[in-house]
Amino acid sequence: MNIETKAKKYLEQHDAVQVSATSDGFLFIDERHAKRHAATLNNKDVKTFKAEEEKPEEHTADETLEQNLTQLAETVEGIDDVDEIYLLQKAEENAEKPRKGALAIFDARIEQLLEDDSTGDNDIVNDQSNDQGAADQAQDKAKEIPAVRTGQTDAVDDAAAAKAKK
Repeated sequence: MNIETKAKKYLEQHDAVQVSATSDGFLFIDERHAKRHAATLNNKDVKTFKAEEEKPEEHTADETLEQNLTQLAETVEGIDDVDEIYLLQKAEENAEKPRKGALAIFDARIEQLLEDDSTGDNDIVNDQSNDQGAADQAQDKAKEIPAVRTGQTDAVDDAAAAKAKK
C-alpha cells in the first residue's frame, strides 16, 4: 500500500484533520513529530495529507419549495444557516401563491436559530431536545394553516395533513 493510500485510509477511519507521512511509511498526527522522525532517514521528505471536508447538503429553492409542508419542515430543520432559510422564505413569499404554513415553518426555524445563537447554544447536534421541540412546533403550525397552493402539492399536503390527524 503506498503512502497516499495509507494516509487517506487512516483519515477516513479516524477523526484526524490531517496526517503527515515520512518516506518510510510512518504516519504522524503532529507534523513536527514526522519531521523529527524524517531527520533520521536518508529521504527526509514529509508529506501532509488533509481530510476531505464534508460538504453540507445544498438545498435549491425550487426543490425545497416544491415539497409538501411535512417534508419542508424536515428539510428546514436540517438547515443551520439563517441566511439560507431567509432566502427560501423570500422565494416562498414571491411565489404565485405563497403557503402560509411554509412561511410559518421558516419563521419558526429562523427564530430558533437566532435564539440559539443569542444564548450561545448553537450546537444543534448536542441539543436534540430543542431541535425536536422546534420541529414539532413547526409541524404543528403547518398543520393549523391550510395549504393555499393549487395543483399537485395541495393533494400531497392534504394527504400529509390527513395522515397526521390519524
